[in-house]
Parts: sequence; C-alpha cells; structure tokens
Amino acid sequence: MRIVFFGSDDFSNSILLELIDNGFKPILVLTAPDKPKGRGKKLLPTDVKKTALDNDIKVLTPEKITSEVVKKIGSLNPDIFVTISYGLFLPTKLLKLVEYPLNIHPSLLPKYRGASPIRSVLLNGDFETGVSIMKMIRKMDAGDIFLQKKLPVEKKDDYLSLKPRLIELAKTMIIELLDSIASGKVIKSFPQEGEPVYCSKFTKSDLKIDWNNSATRIINKIRAFSDMGVFTFLNGQRVKIYSAEMTDKNLPVSKIKIEKKSILVGTSDKAIKILKLQFPGKKPMRAIDAVNGGKFRDVETFDNG
Repeated sequence: MRIVFFGSDDFSNSILLELIDNGFKPILVLTAPDKPKGRGKKLLPTDVKKTALDNDIKVLTPEKITSEVVKKIGSLNPDIFVTISYGLFLPTKLLKLVEYPLNIHPSLLPKYRGASPIRSVLLNGDFETGVSIMKMIRKMDAGDIFLQKKLPVEKKDDYLSLKPRLIELAKTMIIELLDSIASGKVIKSFPQEGEPVYCSKFTKSDLKIDWNNSATRIINKIRAFSDMGVFTFLNGQRVKIYSAEMTDKNLPVSKIKIEKKSILVGTSDKAIKILKLQFPGKKPMRAIDAVNGGKFRDVETFDNG
C-alpha cells in the first residue's frame, strides 16, 4: 500500500513509528515546518520529520496545502492517507485522491471534535473515552467512522497517564485497520451518532485556578493539565500545581492550612490537598518538601495575583 502520512506532534510520531515497525512505511510524510526553539531560537524539526528522515522517507513541510502540494502528492499515486494531529485542513481535491483518507482522533466522536479531546475528557470528569478512526472530510472531525474503541478513564488518571494509554490503543487500531485493508476486506463505515461536542485549543488564562470553584472542578483542571501545571498566586508569586487530591475537610475559599506536612486549600466545598507544585525559578517539588523548605511560612491564602 502506498501510504501518505500527515502529523506533527508526539502522538503522531508514535503512530508513524508503529506504521514503520509493522511494514506500513509511508511513501511520503507531511508535517509542520521547522520552528525556532530554546534560548537560541534555533530552527528545529518536528519529531515526525526526524523519524521520517531517519527512515529514508521523503518529507514535505508546507505552511499551507496548495494546489502545487496536491499535485506533488497526486503524482505519487497514493492509496491511503493516515492523518493525526497534523494542524492543517486538507482540501477536498486532496482527499479525493484516495479511497481511505483515514483520520485518527483520540475521543469517542462525535464527542470532543477539535484540538483538545484528551484534556477535555479530564476537565469534564468523564469516565470513558476512546479512539475513533474516521474518513476525513472537509468538515472538522465529522466523517464516517471506520473503527472506534472505548477506554475507561480511571479516577487516578491525568493527562500524563491517559495520553499514553490512548496512544497504545490508537497504534493497535490503525494496524488492525490497515491489515484489513491490505487483505482485501471491504471496510464499512458508519455515521457518527449523537450531538457533536466541540473543544478548542486552551490558552494560558485557562490554566489559572479559581478557588471559588468546587474541589472536583479544580482537581479535574489539575488532572487535565498535569503535564504543564495550572497556576495560582502566593504573595504575588505565580505558583504552579501539578497534582492534588480530594479531602473530606472544610476550609474557607483559598485558605491554606498546613497539616502533618500537607498543604490543604479551601474551595467552594471540600478542601484539596496539594501533592506537587513549583515555585518560580525552581524545579517541581513535593508538597512536603515545600513545607519543610519554609515556602508556606507566614502565608494564609492563595490570591488572584
């Protein structure tokens, strides 16, 4: 099969590696252009590009899918597109080049169409998610489903634990589907059922904690952004929080209480216990280390900055 792969993030790279390892090496990879990173702002490629070049796969990094790009892809006579987290819409004239323009999406479509399905599942406290492989159409994440499988969301799950589980499920599913296509089976699809739910990219302001919210809502926000940390303020300093858990205690909103080397904070209902946090210029640390280090000496509340 002549596969063209589209993807730009670490999830995409995991799928690309799986394709290569299972004998489905793409003939072409499209990924985001090199971007300046680090203090020196050196232009660096995506991991997807590096993987492709390491495996002698031709790479295109267009800023837009133009007619010229479509022509280049069409000249290769592709059979299948595999797309995940690419970042650009593919025009209809491109999608019509193949019978199977496959798009991998880490949610149970039509729920969480858009850019942030994994975070949205956690933010909303869902108990179930999954992966959908759909036919890519011009409308965002709205195509018919070829394959969909569910995955339970555990109470202990956060972004750092749920994402790898979804990657593993997606890897299994895409190989299963490509094996079926390669064997000559007729692959049926079915329309998405139910009311669509959309999610968009989050901004930095979305990471701020409002202590007037419920403990559940705050915990879910911490779970959803456990890789980057949500933030609050302590004596004017921005403090990031990476993990926390529920308690059955009560405290006034944003009130801090140090109890047995634990940091408790009041919300609109129950207090939460902070487990891991980070101060400006410091590495993330356990709550007990922050207490022992005197970080919470003579402070009473978190504030709004």
